[in-house]
Amino acid sequence: MTKRQLQRKFAANGAGANQNSYAWSVAGNYDGKFGDFTLGIGAGYTEGAPEGAAASLQTVRGMRAGGVVGFGPFKFGGSVERVLGMVGNANALTECVSGGLTCSHTVWDVGGTYTIGPFSVGLAGSMGQFKHPY
Repeated sequence: MTKRQLQRKFAANGAGANQNSYAWSVAGNYDGKFGDFTLGIGAGYTEGAPEGAAASLQTVRGMRAGGVVGFGPFKFGGSVERVLGMVGNANALTECVSGGLTCSHTVWDVGGTYTIGPFSVGLAGSMGQFKHPY
């Protein structure tokens, strides 16, 4: 079913706010250990189309990827996440669609840990960039 067909179907059925015309997700990961070396990677994607009573259909997309590498007691990792489309509260949903603007959020994470026996210590940081019209 195409996006336009989904719009017509849900409009005919009286779909209102807080309902999705469609949504799907896919993700995968790998974790491996080779002697003292550790490797982990993962990625995911999700997409959906929320319906709004006074707003037209806009697709929301979310992507995330990250990884970790380690040797012995040390591990370092990071990830990035990006969300495009309608995000935030009810006012943001209206403004992002009615104003013809697209909201987008990007977040980066990085960190490291040191483990000895049952104890570990780590340091992590996160930075985000949020673009929206409100």
